[in-house]
Amino acid sequence: MKKKLYKFVPQRDKNRFLNYLVDCGTISKAAQAMGISRQTHYLWLHSDSNYAIAFNRARAMANDLLEEEAYRRAVEGCERGIYYKGDRIATRIEYSDTLLAMLLKGAFPDKYKDRVQQETVGDGGAELTWEGDDDDDDNAEETDHDTVPAGAALEKDHPSST
Repeated sequence: MKKKLYKFVPQRDKNRFLNYLVDCGTISKAAQAMGISRQTHYLWLHSDSNYAIAFNRARAMANDLLEEEAYRRAVEGCERGIYYKGDRIATRIEYSDTLLAMLLKGAFPDKYKDRVQQETVGDGGAELTWEGDDDDDDNAEETDHDTVPAGAALEKDHPSST
């Protein structure tokens, strides 16, 4: 049975490229399958507004296929062989908890978003010290430094010849 082709745009080469994109999901692989460069796609994208709209539709279709595959691996699982001394003796189904978590976050972002809880303890008036601070010299006087305009500092180091 022949694979169904979608009619995105009237131009045959652009339409073939978009159908390859739906199947493989990446611009590079679609361009390679068509025998064109990626730059050709980008030229079409910038010079043909109908192609740009069709590209967004094709990309959405390709993304749906990726999501379907993630669902399959997360929920239905993948069959993996069990080997003993180089011989396949059985199979088992492996599921992807990571993909399932990503699907849940995408489907219910408010419910499954990453949460960070931050607490401030005390009145916030604690003294902070940095590593390397010398606390041995508690009686040392702190001196205030006068601010010097940047231009004056430069002039001091490099006097002008005028």
